[in-house]
Amino acid sequence: MFCTNCGNNIPDNSQFCPHCGKQFGAQGQSSYQGQPQYQAPPQVQPRTRLGITVGMLGAVVWFSALIDPVLVTLLAIYVLFVEKDKWLKGTAIKAVVSYFGFFFVFQVIDGINYALGAFTHFFNYWFGAGWNLGFPVMLTNILYIARIVLFIWSAFSAFKMKGFKIRRIDEFVENHM
Repeated sequence: MFCTNCGNNIPDNSQFCPHCGKQFGAQGQSSYQGQPQYQAPPQVQPRTRLGITVGMLGAVVWFSALIDPVLVTLLAIYVLFVEKDKWLKGTAIKAVVSYFGFFFVFQVIDGINYALGAFTHFFNYWFGAGWNLGFPVMLTNILYIARIVLFIWSAFSAFKMKGFKIRRIDEFVENHM
């Protein structure tokens, strides 16, 4: 056996090193014991009735909002009536509200474009004005990109059970669910 302090060879049953005087325990090891390392237990997400984690189902709800309004609505109904987790219920409501919020904004933009198109055709026909009025396409495209980025960011945040806060929805879920 070797001394852990000076590195010299010492007999196996020694209580201390004859070269440097370091004291050893009963097994010939150093009596010094380091401070125990604290390791936080890994955080385990709760599971849904489907057997997947709550964060995974939250991400599926957000990704479904990108794909189809019927799918996100059906998933939200499932979450609200079957699942027990409040965070998941809040996430489902936020996904539906966000989807239909963007839907409403795009419908208003389409209505404005329709009205401006009718106005433009009227003046171009009767007065030969040559106008081309309409809601800026670039702004509409930016809104579409913002929707996609928001939903994808929310889906990846949901994997970790994080996301953005909507005060009224969070209060509603906390008080009524």
